[in-house]
Amino acid sequence: MAANQEKDEKFEAPNNNMAEMNKKQKKQMADKKYRDKQKEQKRERCENLTTLGEQNKRLKSENQSLHIETDGIKNDLDSANATTKKLRIEFSELKNKMDVKDKIVNSCSERFIKEVDLEDEHKKLKIRFGILSESSTSKDCWEEERKEILNKIKISEDEEKKLIVQVKTLSHVINKTKGGDDG
Repeated sequence: MAANQEKDEKFEAPNNNMAEMNKKQKKQMADKKYRDKQKEQKRERCENLTTLGEQNKRLKSENQSLHIETDGIKNDLDSANATTKKLRIEFSELKNKMDVKDKIVNSCSERFIKEVDLEDEHKKLKIRFGILSESSTSKDCWEEERKEILNKIKISEDEEKKLIVQVKTLSHVINKTKGGDDG
């Protein structure tokens, strides 16, 4: 029996050997498969890393470009705000000048109307004085009224002269102001 057993063992040894060899091959194949899988994953990671690096570089460039554009827009906005502020100041100054000119024109108009009224009164007084001067019979009766009328004529002539000077002065101021705005 011992010989049979030995024979069986020898016969089983190659099978055992075969099984062990199959195990080794399977392990080698599994190891190789694992290594291949690891290499493939490493290659994919490298590709992803390269892609992400290029994308990161592009995004940084785009970000920098957007920052430059934003700074330009801010500068344009600041410039527009400064221009708007300057225009508002100029508008305010022009409005003030227009208000002053309106006051001068209104004042001149009022004085001109007074001057016209004084001229009319002056003419009426001269006519009245002429009538009084012509009537010799009523000369004595009217002497006191005549003096009063002469006094009113003198006052109205003085007032007329003053108004003429004022109108000329105001006209000169208006022309000077108008000339200053044009220049």
